[in-house]
Amino acid sequence: MLNSYNVKKIVYGSFVVFVLISIFSAYFLPIDKTVLTKYSLSVFQYRLLVTSLLLPLIGIWTCAAYGFVHYKQYALSIRGSTQGKGTNTIANGLGIIALQLIVSGGFNTITSINSVKQAVGGDRGVQIISTGTAMLFSLVAGLLLYQGASQLNSSLAKHSKPKLFSKSLYVLLATSVVFLIGIILSYPSYKPTNSVYKYVPLSVAIVGIWAPSLFVWTFYLLAVKYLHHYQHNVKGKVNRKALGLLARGVYFILGSSVLIQLIGTLNGVLANASLTPILVIVYPLIVAIGLGYLFIAEAATKLRQVES
Repeated sequence: MLNSYNVKKIVYGSFVVFVLISIFSAYFLPIDKTVLTKYSLSVFQYRLLVTSLLLPLIGIWTCAAYGFVHYKQYALSIRGSTQGKGTNTIANGLGIIALQLIVSGGFNTITSINSVKQAVGGDRGVQIISTGTAMLFSLVAGLLLYQGASQLNSSLAKHSKPKLFSKSLYVLLATSVVFLIGIILSYPSYKPTNSVYKYVPLSVAIVGIWAPSLFVWTFYLLAVKYLHHYQHNVKGKVNRKALGLLARGVYFILGSSVLIQLIGTLNGVLANASLTPILVIVYPLIVAIGLGYLFIAEAATKLRQVES
């Protein structure tokens, strides 16, 4: 039976194993010499760079695991209440988000071993599997967050719906059009690079990447709108603050997802760029994603305070 202790044991146990595997992969597996040559790095500089990326990523994974565990524990503690169903659905969505991080990171770590990479189809297999898996997890997580936030609003005594069609939704739709145009216009430039677009035709990229991304972004945005609406109608100062933090965290994750997809259309340009402009893009993205999960972790802590 799933209870508070089992959730904590399973999630934190998996998290520790994943972190240890990532550390082993980063520091003990052979270094790709082509990377050192391409960016003119020594072995020491490479290890230093890996450390500067791995440490904040471990922080993000920690916040994701902590946020899910504590939010799920809170959901289990109120499962008999009117808010229990919606809270549990949101907790499951947060769990899928945390699981996506672990699965994606674990897959990238394992396929850094050449024999494993070849077993799944080389670079082509790695790119297609990682992209498809990430998209599937994102779709499920977005749908659960939206469904959970909608269920919370349905639990209100005076049931009403938030205004769904607003400037933010139109901006998101316009951004998706820019993303589509970016894929179409720059698609030929993907061919020399190691990107998923190198291995799939344009029609598959539109149906399998652009369309699902639009659904994911829409689910996330609608979830935030429902959370804000519920926040303004629910009782309790701490509860409202926690919901505000949760909505803010989802917003940051949504924004990061949009930026990552848009930057992906520049893959052909970035493949020939030096290390500095790449890091200028990567580090702010890590910070934005980290803030998103930090807000979610803080929201979970606030809700546990309500419980106690």
